[in-house]
Amino acid sequence: MALPAGYGVLVTRPAHQAAGLCRTLEAAGARVWALPTLEIVPQPESALPAAAVAALGEADWLIFVSPNAVHHGLACMARHGVRPRPDARIAAVGKGTERALHRVGLSVTAVPQAGFTSEDLAREPAFGDMRGQRVMIVRGDSGRAWLAEHLRGQGAEVAFLAVYRAVRPQVDAQPVVEALQAGRLHSVIITSVRGLDNLWFMLGDSGRVLVQRRALVTVSPRIARYAEQAGHTGSVVVARSPADEDLLQAVHQASEHHNTR
Repeated sequence: MALPAGYGVLVTRPAHQAAGLCRTLEAAGARVWALPTLEIVPQPESALPAAAVAALGEADWLIFVSPNAVHHGLACMARHGVRPRPDARIAAVGKGTERALHRVGLSVTAVPQAGFTSEDLAREPAFGDMRGQRVMIVRGDSGRAWLAEHLRGQGAEVAFLAVYRAVRPQVDAQPVVEALQAGRLHSVIITSVRGLDNLWFMLGDSGRVLVQRRALVTVSPRIARYAEQAGHTGSVVVARSPADEDLLQAVHQASEHHNTR
């Protein structure tokens, strides 16, 4: 799936998660700028009281919201000597999270068969009757509350454990501003609201105005609405999933209406 000659794409994923997507885009002919707008760091131990971590080993359900939640959640459990109950059921919000769990030898009871959001997971049959079930949602420090509220409505007892934080990295955004000013950058890939907020901050007022005129490729209607309500005027394409190939397809769709000559 070749992109137009000279088509520039900005990748904003965290640095440790961006390499594969950058290679996929470059193989399709894109000129890629990488500017991580989030850095994933573990929660300090002071924010993870022993009682909260111990609850991971008592839960009937462990729900991991992302691959980062898998990595940092299991590392946290290992530090505290906690293991999931042998009969605990494990859920993943998306196929990427499911793969991360499989890589560490954990079986997944529930994962969305279509989609990759909390709403998609909640539609799975395993979550029909949750009365008396103790659920622990393993996530970052800024996760949504929708899934917890839904499961409580189904009769579950729900708690959160935030095992990582997404912070704004200290990186030089000037090369991206210059590419925008020179008209060499045509699409930007954004996968979270916080990442979009950070991008606007990092680019400054003049860079924000320019990037809001470019094509936005994102992974959910919720992020698309947020961008449009905040002043984005360029085209918006919502990818089928955060998978590299689906993001490439969305970038290709965005490029069909743009002449780079």
